[in-house]
Amino acid sequence: MLKEPPTDLENQFLSFLFLHITCTFELERSNGVSKIERLEYDINELLKFPLVRRFWEENKRYYNSNFITFIDRAAKIG
Repeated sequence: MLKEPPTDLENQFLSFLFLHITCTFELERSNGVSKIERLEYDINELLKFPLVRRFWEENKRYYNSNFITFIDRAAKIG
């Protein structure tokens, strides 16, 4: 559990990180790039950090529904 709210810099970094993942996800779906093997497992590991998990839960409503499903499914791997 987080004892302090994320800083503005942490929020900005995580926002950029999830935008980057979104771009990768959409490029894969459109065959714009080769599938990144084990991307879901990387996301699962990332979401184990409380700060990242909190950011995702508080901000996922701003992303496309298919991306939300992808991230939430990846969070349950393991």
